[in-house]
Amino acid sequence: GVWAQNGIELNAALNEVSGTFAAYSATGDILFHSQESFLVGAISGGDCLPEVIGVTAGAGNITLSSGGLLNIGDGAGQDIRAVGNTVILRAAGIIENSGSIIEASQLGLEGTGSFSLTEANQVGTLAASLDGSLNYRNASSLTIGTVSSLSGISTSGQDVSLTSGGSLTLEEAIALGVGSLTLTAGGSVTQESAATLTASGVRLQGEGSFELESAGNDVQVLAGDTLGSIAYRDANGLSVGTVDSVTGSTSGVTTADSNLTVCLVTGDLLVVEDLSAGSATIRLQTLGGSILGTGRVTSNALGLRAAGAADSSISLTSPANDVNILAATSSGLVHFADSDGFSVGSVAALGCFNPGVVGISALELCVETGDLVLAESISVSGTVRLTAETGSVVQTASGSITSLDLGVWAQNGIELNAALNEVSGTFAAYSATGDILFHSQESFLVGAISGG
Repeated sequence: GVWAQNGIELNAALNEVSGTFAAYSATGDILFHSQESFLVGAISGGDCLPEVIGVTAGAGNITLSSGGLLNIGDGAGQDIRAVGNTVILRAAGIIENSGSIIEASQLGLEGTGSFSLTEANQVGTLAASLDGSLNYRNASSLTIGTVSSLSGISTSGQDVSLTSGGSLTLEEAIALGVGSLTLTAGGSVTQESAATLTASGVRLQGEGSFELESAGNDVQVLAGDTLGSIAYRDANGLSVGTVDSVTGSTSGVTTADSNLTVCLVTGDLLVVEDLSAGSATIRLQTLGGSILGTGRVTSNALGLRAAGAADSSISLTSPANDVNILAATSSGLVHFADSDGFSVGSVAALGCFNPGVVGISALELCVETGDLVLAESISVSGTVRLTAETGSVVQTASGSITSLDLGVWAQNGIELNAALNEVSGTFAAYSATGDILFHSQESFLVGAISGG
């Protein structure tokens, strides 16, 4: 146990303290190193030493270094406190025990092994460089930034979980290699453009919005379950899938009736697990690949863009898809299946999804239950295929079809004579029980359309 008015410097020799360490400095820094594992705890008073609980620097910084495991507290209130200043912890693993916290303006972590700091810590800025995993919780808002010589958070392929009771601001990069990242926040999560995320998977949890639109993000799998909106941008190929981490596992991406936007600079976007935005809008975009998958997509409106390559296409084929409005553009085929009726409409631009999309540029639309209603125009250079397995295919006055070829299949009827259609190639149609009405302003051929 150590008490000093002006500072404590016990880091110049090969100390071997293997039990409890406690220290208080009224005005100076505290520096301590032990080659052994030790506990930050409480030391009872002696003849001149008052009782010392935890490690507190009244007006200075704290640096604690352990050659082994660093335990923080074996009872409530055995804290590490440098209010308004910096705490640096170096160890071969850290365990923060119940009721003891770290309070500082800045916290830097270095070392190996598992770092578990899951109490109600009060830190402004966090940075870490670890050959091990990190599970960190902050009771209030948190920034990932620069602390002393540390910048951002890096591990040598291990998982990181960050929990903020308020907002979470990413000012510096998080680089985990093959490790996974979990971000949980009670407020909004924002990212500076240079604060890129590199990880095998990113898992998003919390109540606020997530704005992670740096073009340099490089993640293989995205998953999330949030109350607020999600906007995520990635540099290359990405899957919507399952992400396992030190704090749990999540499959797919779900928001509570809030917008969901995923954009890729290049590469394929694979919808392996479900996407759900309830009554809000889902926007999916790749500027150098295709949008593909069998995961279920559920939202009020769905905007899709696959561009940048001659063979870019869209194929979302789950029969459980359920959207009310679809807008899609692709340099190749658009293949979309839906569980009930929907309208072809428009989806406005938002964030990285820019510009907005009106109608569908290339098309195969399949509806398992209900009617397929075209309320916005469709313009494609090739073939449009429309299927209503149990209902009708109809159009409003604004739902015109412009294409080379048109193939239609419906159970109850086909009414495509309400708009100024321009089909100039081949038309083929089948209705099991209802009438077929079709009009084109152009010359066309009644012929054969191959299946989709």
